[in-house]
Amino acid sequence: MIDDSRFIIVAGTARNVGKTTLVCDIIRENSKKNIIALKFITLKSGGFKHQHHSDVETYSIIQENDLSVEKDTVKMLKAGANQSFLIISKEEYIGEALFQFMNLVRADDFVIVESATLRNFIEPKLFIIVDRNGVESKKEYIKELLPLADYFLEDLSQKEMINEILMASR
Repeated sequence: MIDDSRFIIVAGTARNVGKTTLVCDIIRENSKKNIIALKFITLKSGGFKHQHHSDVETYSIIQENDLSVEKDTVKMLKAGANQSFLIISKEEYIGEALFQFMNLVRADDFVIVESATLRNFIEPKLFIIVDRNGVESKKEYIKELLPLADYFLEDLSQKEMINEILMASR
């Protein structure tokens, strides 16, 4: 486990609960820092299939540079991240992918991550879990991570808690 206060990790109980929206808010709040944004996708056997990543044999680290596409990593750049990366990794290569990514991070970088998986590898400054009322297909492994969360947002309408998170992220 890496203990690293440069990291803030945002996870979600399901897809489309507002993770990227919160990540972008945190990036904007910390715009005076050198920000590296990271979206980490774990390819799990038997889990949600990312068809457009099916060719990844171990892991892939992609630096986002194309601002013309509509992707979460582009949204992070547009919110003010200095660099934005997408890592796609099979479960058995997560540690190796993280090690390679850490070689890209400088001592003064602020790293905001969208990933539940990396909380098992990094002890961050903040760990936030986002939920949304009405979402039925929840990720099973999130239950194990709930006790580790510094904040649990039931939905993005909790403006006071979001403000508290933004203050704590500084």
